[in-house]
Amino acid sequence: MRISLCTIFIVTLLSLPAPAQIYSKSKAFRQISSETFSVIVQKNGRVDVTLMNGALLFDDVQSMVHLVGEEEPTALPVGPAFSSREEVRNALGQGQGLRFTQKECDWRIDTYVTQPFLTVELTYTNTSKNSVQVQALHPWHSAHKKSTAMSLGGPASKAISLDNGTTHAGGDDQPRLHRGSVQSDWNLATWHPDTGRSIIGGFLSNAKAQSTIALEHSEGKLDAFTGYAAACHYDPPIDLEPGATLTAEVFYLALTEADPVKGLQRYGHALNRWNPNDEWQPVQFTAYAGNNPIEELTNDLQRAYLNLENLTAPAHKNDHNTTLSDTLQFAYRLSNHHLPRLSDYPDTVIPIDLFLTEYPAIWHIPHQNQGGKHDLVALFNWDTDKEKHITLPLNHLGLYTTPYCTVYDCIAQSYLGLSEDSLKIKLAPGAHRLLSLRPYRNHPQILQVGTNCLDTTNSVQNETWNPATRTLTGTLSPYATDTPITIYRSEERL
Repeated sequence: MRISLCTIFIVTLLSLPAPAQIYSKSKAFRQISSETFSVIVQKNGRVDVTLMNGALLFDDVQSMVHLVGEEEPTALPVGPAFSSREEVRNALGQGQGLRFTQKECDWRIDTYVTQPFLTVELTYTNTSKNSVQVQALHPWHSAHKKSTAMSLGGPASKAISLDNGTTHAGGDDQPRLHRGSVQSDWNLATWHPDTGRSIIGGFLSNAKAQSTIALEHSEGKLDAFTGYAAACHYDPPIDLEPGATLTAEVFYLALTEADPVKGLQRYGHALNRWNPNDEWQPVQFTAYAGNNPIEELTNDLQRAYLNLENLTAPAHKNDHNTTLSDTLQFAYRLSNHHLPRLSDYPDTVIPIDLFLTEYPAIWHIPHQNQGGKHDLVALFNWDTDKEKHITLPLNHLGLYTTPYCTVYDCIAQSYLGLSEDSLKIKLAPGAHRLLSLRPYRNHPQILQVGTNCLDTTNSVQNETWNPATRTLTGTLSPYATDTPITIYRSEERL
């Protein structure tokens, strides 16, 4: 069987050469580097971050404190002579750090040799003779009125930001995609479609503060990001007696992720490692964003990492008879309002095209058990008037190193054939499909157990082919022993 050619493509998000905004070495006093970026202390004590080719990422970064009674936060004084290199060895890995210790400021920026991110820790000490009230600490703050504070290598107006809700700014907790300025709760991911570069910031701890990330965009001729502030807000403000200290939440900043969706996954793993005893993490990584004219979707489809326990396919069998109501019900069954611990819960739903289209249509559900690799891909057509054609390169999912994979339609209960390199699917208006993918082996193998895709992914405990006796053996969980089993035997290719 050959499914029709597509008109929509998923592309690999690769970093392209940066434009000619190159760092001036005359500003440097001291620096540390990972494999992909450098953190540079200027002679004025402020910090710049660049790619290894010198392209600027952040300019004039400082740490700041906002005291009650002051209109704006003020920079904490750090001279370059008060900076030092220190070894980094913590839950996220090993590397080099820069530590600034001067008066009321203890500010540390840590890099990790092979990782695309850094972490920031800030402790403020009240060195005055009177008590003060702290309403905010900014572990990472860069702001300019007429020049670039943060750069993704292209016009800022084209960049796309995924927030995590805007409750602190007076909005709601629904994550959305934005262009331009935004203030996000807890974490913020920004990606540029022209350069493929992304910057993902988020907090790793949640001890005392309500944390936000604010991105300022200057429109018009400048068309640049003129401000980036990672802030910890205290409500009510924290009272500090003379000599008392206050430590901000730990800030995580990924600077060279080639794929923002995978970068958000890495951030989720960092949360788990930093907080090993937490069962649930406070981060909420969206699966759906934007002002969809189908209002139900903004409520039903909210998270990208979703619990599979509620995943059940609608009862209909024919994709072309699928209605928008069916698609909404299926999307709802994919939704859940908690983010599981990613390191211990691999079965999470990932919107592959999150930054590539306004309404994500391709959802990957990776799965691995003792029976082998068995992935699910859910495809959606949110348009009720037009067909949708999708081509999905299998290597983009990281699915298989083998040339082919078997494709089984879980809703229609039909085997579609073997797919080589990419998957080509046509969706009727308002329709969806749920496909089961397995690496092709030159022997029989289980495609489906029962009528529910979860029966297969959860019940196959082991599966073995004996070429000498030409026998397929395996073990199913007890609840699946009386269900029908579909076994692959043909070599039809898509």
